[in-house]
Amino acid sequence: MKKFKIAVTETLVQVVAVEAKNTKEAAEKVNEMYDNSEIVLDYSNLTKTEFIGVITLDSDKNEEN
Repeated sequence: MKKFKIAVTETLVQVVAVEAKNTKEAAEKVNEMYDNSEIVLDYSNLTKTEFIGVITLDSDKNEEN
């Protein structure tokens, strides 16, 4: 049998509203909030799951197909 590596990617999304002078400052504020664990994403923020084949590994090179 062959072995397969499959990448599982979960995308979590939470939209956060902040007051700021511009987009850069808003992003910095949200980043700081995230770093301080004021924003914590969990299963309720799951928006997408993907399964992508990455590589095939031969478990036995002498094995016939």
